[in-house]
Amino acid sequence: FLPKFKLSQCEPVNAKALLQQCGINSIFNPNEADLTKLCGSRKLFVSDVFHKAILEVDEEGATAAAATAVRIATFCATMTPVVRVDRPFIVALICASTVPVFIGHVTHPESN
Repeated sequence: FLPKFKLSQCEPVNAKALLQQCGINSIFNPNEADLTKLCGSRKLFVSDVFHKAILEVDEEGATAAAATAVRIATFCATMTPVVRVDRPFIVALICASTVPVFIGHVTHPESN
């Protein structure tokens, strides 16, 4: 029998450097980022990306969870837009346009 255990990172991983190694660069550059489909403003760029993963095993089976937080910044003194995702969505992180690194879906986004 396998004992119950839970693996969790103490601190989230700053994934910005990893994404840049995969060729994802323009979203981190205030002069090149184009997030207009997200909010309609070209004044936004991604400043940081953090990732945390958890694995829990018990007598019922295994549960794995991961969370990624993206910090979006503005490079001028404007009002910070509010982007609220309050319905189910799919997220995919693709490396070099061909390799899926992470694919997931959120069915019940919570406000907190």
